[in-house]
Amino acid sequence: MSYPKIGIITCWYKDKSSGKYAYHLSKSLDKLGVECSILSANCLCYRDNPFDPELLFSPCKQIKFKDFYWVEGPKPVQYARAVAEIVTEPWKGVKYLKNLPYPIIHYHQVQGSYGFLPLLSFLTYPSKAKRIVTVHEIDKIQTGLKVRSLNVTTTWLNRVYNKADAIVVMTRKMADLMVKFGVREEKINVIPYGTEIPAIEDFKRDQVIFCGGHHLTSGKGFDAFVKALTILRARGFTPSILIYGLNSEYGQEKGMRMVKDAGLWEQVKWFDYKDDEALFYEFQKSMFAVIPYTTSEVGAVVTAAMANATPVIATRNSGLPEYLREYGLYIKENDPDDLALTMLKVSKDSILRKSIGSTLRKIALEEYSWDAIGEKTANLYQEISDGNL
Repeated sequence: MSYPKIGIITCWYKDKSSGKYAYHLSKSLDKLGVECSILSANCLCYRDNPFDPELLFSPCKQIKFKDFYWVEGPKPVQYARAVAEIVTEPWKGVKYLKNLPYPIIHYHQVQGSYGFLPLLSFLTYPSKAKRIVTVHEIDKIQTGLKVRSLNVTTTWLNRVYNKADAIVVMTRKMADLMVKFGVREEKINVIPYGTEIPAIEDFKRDQVIFCGGHHLTSGKGFDAFVKALTILRARGFTPSILIYGLNSEYGQEKGMRMVKDAGLWEQVKWFDYKDDEALFYEFQKSMFAVIPYTTSEVGAVVTAAMANATPVIATRNSGLPEYLREYGLYIKENDPDDLALTMLKVSKDSILRKSIGSTLRKIALEEYSWDAIGEKTANLYQEISDGNL
């Protein structure tokens, strides 16, 4: 099959799940014969660390648009910037849409230089190219602004998504949110987060793994997790805990203080994600993963656990049941007692852990491998190219 050429606009930094997603997606597309070119912004991370190979999954081939990053400042200044972005959006898009030699451009919405404000110009400026948007995260500006005591809704801005030829989300839960925002249902395609499928080694599984992600103490249920560990310690259960995916200044220091204050410091290891091989090794040493998320998006953490035959204790938030189905070990949100009880029960039942882990790995192999995700994405490109969407 002959696929159209694709230009991908995304953040390629290794400390972001979106960068990991784009990297593995591009590799799987390449195997299918889809020619992808990497487009980028002159973003703040790039300025601080210009294409440091230790930080990037892949160097960008072209720098097409400049200064589309969000700078923190006083609230009035931020509001003024937001208004300026919205008012001038049609003119900014020309900087990175004019004369690009790609019939399809795929924008991955995350934050900052790849957030919602650049997306406004990306979708507003007229272009002959077909445009696809994968939504990894929702920007705060998409829901509202607060001026003193006055809340101003900005959900109407989300109608700009309807200018895209297709919207990709990773869970039905996110799809429903997009529909609530006013995005047309027929525009939305659910393509899950993928994973590599490693060989299973015969490691002793005696630790518990927790994904801190980019924001350890925001939307992850970390408070409940720490409280559950103190409850378990009082009952004599003190497994080694590994917390991974950390970034300074995004809740890591606060989380460390919480662990120290709870007297759990010696029980916890902190693991900064570097590569899949090192991470998968840790998953395969774990009895189970704990994902008690309240609002944070999931994808990378749950499919990685499944691929490594690691059972998952999880809430029913963030689309987790869509991945885990009836094989998730579900707990109540923000309930440390329920979490502690479930952790204790599962730790004592090795037969249950092995059975669930084996089933989750089978699902990951059949549905969440990067090859499967690449094929679904390539099919979407072809349908758009053929005018069927």
